[in-house]
Amino acid sequence: MPKERTELSKKNKYWIPKYRYLELKNFCLQYHEWLREIDAHSMDAIPSGISYDKMPGGSGTGDPTAAIAIAGADSDSARGKVELIRQTARATDPALAKYIIWNVTEGVPYWKLKQTHKIPCSINTFTRRRQKFFWLLSKKKK
Repeated sequence: MPKERTELSKKNKYWIPKYRYLELKNFCLQYHEWLREIDAHSMDAIPSGISYDKMPGGSGTGDPTAAIAIAGADSDSARGKVELIRQTARATDPALAKYIIWNVTEGVPYWKLKQTHKIPCSINTFTRRRQKFFWLLSKKKK
């Protein structure tokens, strides 16, 4: 994998600090973990019936309804993060959104997007859109 520039010139209109960029890049790389978390906490994964045969004791695991609610809240957090990445990609360029998502969440390089997915732009255009994506994401994720 070629060495990646982690910092743009401060003259670039999409400049963000180096470590902010690295933070956002690593945020995006968690995308597929969040998708798995959403799947794990989907309504299909919640048990259809909860047995109340025994009264909970003092050493029990707690309230099963609360446990389901907490799991749902975690899932909403993951949903929000996934949606933030998707919305930012669409705001960057609706025609290139899926390519931007592949690049920032899976690290798929431009040449592979061109070769296997027929990305409809030049490498310079894609690089500028990618820079814009991280700039917009930085503004949205304060």
